[in-house]
Amino acid sequence: MSFAPNYRAIHLFLTVASEGTFSAAADRLGMSQPSLSQQIAKLEKELGQLLFHRGGRRLSLTPTGQTLKQTIGAAFGQIDQAWSEVRSQTSAVDSLVLASVHTLFTYFLPELLPSYLETAPHVRPDLRARSSADVVALARGRTVDVGFVYDTQNLHDDLASEMLFREDIVAVFHPSAPWADQLRQTKRLATNIPVIAFQNGYAIRSLLNRATRENPLHIRAEVDSVNLTLRLAEAQYGVALMPKGVAVGRAAGLGLIHAELEYPRLKRHVVAIWRNDEQLRPHARDFLDHCKREWPAKS
Repeated sequence: MSFAPNYRAIHLFLTVASEGTFSAAADRLGMSQPSLSQQIAKLEKELGQLLFHRGGRRLSLTPTGQTLKQTIGAAFGQIDQAWSEVRSQTSAVDSLVLASVHTLFTYFLPELLPSYLETAPHVRPDLRARSSADVVALARGRTVDVGFVYDTQNLHDDLASEMLFREDIVAVFHPSAPWADQLRQTKRLATNIPVIAFQNGYAIRSLLNRATRENPLHIRAEVDSVNLTLRLAEAQYGVALMPKGVAVGRAAGLGLIHAELEYPRLKRHVVAIWRNDEQLRPHARDFLDHCKREWPAKS
């Protein structure tokens, strides 16, 4: 017995697979989490196979789920790309499709995109916040014009990259926290200082794990949200590790201060990526040039 593919359900599945949690996917899709969970369960029932392992902090794909994502993910990306191209050909508005890791949406892109759009009123941005791996996948699949990731991410041979700037990771904490004076004086995260870290799988956590392999830190909490991390730091639950751009912007607005660290010393570069077998579209090239020209003055 066969059945017609439920394309909406497949789109929902790909979104959940991309985000890693039902809650994050539901936020992105603009629907309730219970409704999304029911739709995925219905798809699994139709297929007669589980698509996700449930039980951990983040969902993981079963072998069937991995096969489905690998097989149809690229095809759906090509559909999105074709749709965008047709719309741009029939409209006076040009789309600029950007994908970025979540942290860069908290300070880098919001500061540069408005000033660029003032000079390019015909451009309509299409912005997608994703994990590092998903940004790479979108760039490889030609679904986006440009992706923004860190140089700590393993890139593929079919991607071109361009370094934009160096990003320092700093300690963000409340000035009244019990460890505040110690941290300001030593600039080191000793084992008595609790740390609020991003969950494993995030680029910033991978960087932290490598830098502290011989002398592990006291990880008090693991989170997957910039906002929650800052709120926990505000409550003096621990020290957050954040890009300096976040520290001088959003964190300072919450009354938090920051310190550059001697241990662990965390630095990385932000790079733009795209397919190396095609040229950037003119407005994508213009936006990258705008970023390289304007960001040094802002940072």
